[in-house]
Amino acid sequence: MNPITWPEWPIFGAPEEEAVLRVLRSGNWGRLTGTEAEQFETEFAAYQECRYGVATPCGTTALKLALLALGIAAGDEVIVPPYTFVATVGAVVQCNAVPVFVDIHPDSFCLDPARVVEAITPRTKAIIAVHLGGMPAEMNALSEIAKQHGFALVEDASHAHGSVYRGRKVGGLGDVGCFSFQASKNLNCGEGGIVVTNDEPLYRRVRSQSDWGRGSEGQILGSNYRMTELQAALLRAQLTRLPEQAAQRDSNGKLLDSLLAEIPGIRPLPRTELGCDTNGYHLYCFRYDESAWGVPRANFVAAMNAAGVPVQPGYTAPLYDWPVFAERRFGPWSASAAGYASPETHRERCPVMERVSRKEGCWIKQSVLLAAPEQIAQIATIAQDLWEGRASL
Repeated sequence: MNPITWPEWPIFGAPEEEAVLRVLRSGNWGRLTGTEAEQFETEFAAYQECRYGVATPCGTTALKLALLALGIAAGDEVIVPPYTFVATVGAVVQCNAVPVFVDIHPDSFCLDPARVVEAITPRTKAIIAVHLGGMPAEMNALSEIAKQHGFALVEDASHAHGSVYRGRKVGGLGDVGCFSFQASKNLNCGEGGIVVTNDEPLYRRVRSQSDWGRGSEGQILGSNYRMTELQAALLRAQLTRLPEQAAQRDSNGKLLDSLLAEIPGIRPLPRTELGCDTNGYHLYCFRYDESAWGVPRANFVAAMNAAGVPVQPGYTAPLYDWPVFAERRFGPWSASAAGYASPETHRERCPVMERVSRKEGCWIKQSVLLAAPEQIAQIATIAQDLWEGRASL
């Protein structure tokens, strides 16, 4: 079999070059004097079926702004999944709030609503639902829980540009949604982020928090979390490519699901049962069954990579086991440290996370799904060959 050449990322050309030169030549490089950031906010919010958007320097600041605008304060508890990038939880700590890790569902790698209910206390003030890899979390159930208990629901949609849950795009399903435009993301400008919402008062608080309290008549301190015009112009050009790319990823993801499902010990994540109409596929995730293959996940991953398929073992260490969390190294955020539970407590709460992170979880980066369908089919062919020769792995 010939070596497989996968699409490179990012994909760019004349539109991106023209966008950057447009801003460069205008001399309006910052948001306060330009129009690119404002136009991008309108365009991306509309793409995600939301009324408002506030562009930020990165996805982390988007999360932090959302929490601050929701009134999250010192000692408040925020429910988070342990299977996520550290920024999700870091934003909570940097609001001096307390992250409470809750287990994931094995079929989505997202928060398990049943486990969320068990973790609620009088101090719970918000849930952050991460759409891991582009697979939407179970937003209907999480929304009902949040409404019943009177706290906020935040979507970390950093992986989920264009994902659709039960007929609606993610980002506007909770109180507020946050996206990342970091270099690896399906829509990117190197670094960047945005907060989207359908709630006008919340939008105004986010806007004020991002711009040193402007518009609040001195009621909000805020900071400078403004996106530059260069970032926004690049994103506007990239956004014109996103619908076609998203459709191709989703189509190829479905194809790969159908092919890998035929291989023993490989379990694609189900979509229909969990309400996923369109998966944004920042990551194509699947489960590996070590007991079926008879060899550890590491052997399988190494063999797939040796054959030219860039499979990764996902997040291999739960965040609650990172020293910064296990030892409460939270710096000046003392209320966060004081309320944080021990790693032993979190391990007991998160048996699925333990299994997925240490043995089962695998993923393939998004750019692979921009390949031709016949290349996608090669992934399954290689996995099938490895299955048949698994005794030598």
